[in-house]
Amino acid sequence: MQSSSSIQLIDFEYGSPNYAAFDIANHFNEYAGGTDTGVPDYKLLMSSAEMREWIEIYVREKGEGGGEVEEVMETVERFMEVNHYYWGLWAIVQARNEGVEEFPYDRYAYERFAQGAKERKKRLSASKKSWNRYAGYATLGVAAAAGIYVGWKFLGKKKK
Repeated sequence: MQSSSSIQLIDFEYGSPNYAAFDIANHFNEYAGGTDTGVPDYKLLMSSAEMREWIEIYVREKGEGGGEVEEVMETVERFMEVNHYYWGLWAIVQARNEGVEEFPYDRYAYERFAQGAKERKKRLSASKKSWNRYAGYATLGVAAAAGIYVGWKFLGKKKK
């Protein structure tokens, strides 16, 4: 095996083509944990300065110019919200398929949707103009989540 000083991030469980910024946002959000109790602790997230430093290294290693740092940072921040809705939807599906006895998927979904809403509010208040084009996608995600939740809640609890 050859030694190398490069790092490659690969998610084998849910591997598929995706936006790099989505995967980076997921990496940052995972600092909050919650996969043991269903309740992430968002005080454990990296600070904005730490995220920026991480992204500066990422951009430098990609061989891109320094001007891209701001663009990547902004896109990652947008995807941090979307990432919460994604994992909230996943948790609802898991709650329906596996139940909530071994892991509180319902609580995890609630926590991720709540944090996504907080991220959305933060983005909207910080920069309405640049966020508006993405707001529709987030709203659609919330509507889809609500539809899945209602279907799960009223059409049957879980498979046995």
